[in-house]
Amino acid sequence: MVNPEYFFRLSLNAAFGLACLISLLTVALLLSKRLRQAWAAYSEKREAFYLPLILQAVTREAGAIPQSVFGAGRRIGDWRIVENSLFKWSKSMSGFGLEGLYLIFQQEGFADYEIRRLQSPRWWVRAQAARRLGQMLCVKAIPSLIRTLRDPSLEVRLVAVRALGHMGEIRAVEEIVRALATHSRLAALSLTNVIQELGVRAVPVLRELLQRPDLQVQVLAIRLLSHMKDKAAGSLIAPFLSSEHLEARIAACQALAEIGDIAAAPSIARVLRDPAWEAKAKAAWALGKLRSVENMPRLVACLEDQAWWVRFNAGEALASLGGEGKAALEGCLAHPDRFSRDMAAQWLDELSSGRVR
Repeated sequence: MVNPEYFFRLSLNAAFGLACLISLLTVALLLSKRLRQAWAAYSEKREAFYLPLILQAVTREAGAIPQSVFGAGRRIGDWRIVENSLFKWSKSMSGFGLEGLYLIFQQEGFADYEIRRLQSPRWWVRAQAARRLGQMLCVKAIPSLIRTLRDPSLEVRLVAVRALGHMGEIRAVEEIVRALATHSRLAALSLTNVIQELGVRAVPVLRELLQRPDLQVQVLAIRLLSHMKDKAAGSLIAPFLSSEHLEARIAACQALAEIGDIAAAPSIARVLRDPAWEAKAKAAWALGKLRSVENMPRLVACLEDQAWWVRFNAGEALASLGGEGKAALEGCLAHPDRFSRDMAAQWLDELSSGRVR
């Protein structure tokens, strides 16, 4: 027979234990808050103590090596406080003073410390180390940052990419592209920003990557060259229009249109006969982007395609070709094919409403 008193005592003990646990957690949280407040106040005082010493070091005579900011008055925690102060001040300094902060960062051993942290088992520690090394333009960390591009964590690789880009390290371009070639749009966007920051110096490396056997690297190099508006790369990209890989054909169509290589229009027009509708759709879009009036008959023929995106992009391309394109669309209104008539009518409506420029 179940004893009600036993269960009552058991539930009472459980409630008491839970109340004790909640009380302990509350005390722990309050204590943690007090400790953080105390550390913040202490850090502020120590930062004020070191500020004149660091300013004295960064305003040294040109070519002079700054003396160590740590002296007899050093206390526990000063290492971390000074390092954090350097990062904070580097965001608001420029010119000679900023160079002085960089020199202090390396001379006091902070650079070596952050380089070691790139080997931490915790990904967020590695990411923070890479960010700090990049922010402080730590040239001696470049080999370590390049190795970090193979880190198992994508977040760490992205931070390392930005660090190397901030330092303008051209030698890392190939490794950067390889590190992010197979990842998300966010990774590709981050890479694009870094390559654009490096500027035209990155173009020769990207051109060379077009010759590599790795498809993903080739495709990403094509896309990056289009962002760089490298017209001279058109002759290197054009052969990819006949690649056996669909992704490469699509990337080539877009890149040639983005860089404005009108000489590639005949080659792009041949892609309109591609067996993959994705490639045909991109080729139709590219011919419109290039304002290729010569290929209007091929675009008109695409209005009959079974794939909606091919018809849509062909109609948009014709609508972008001015009076001649409009006349071609009007001629399709009496076309025996229903798809062609419908798409022509749609884009003529867009033109009459002024939504097409």
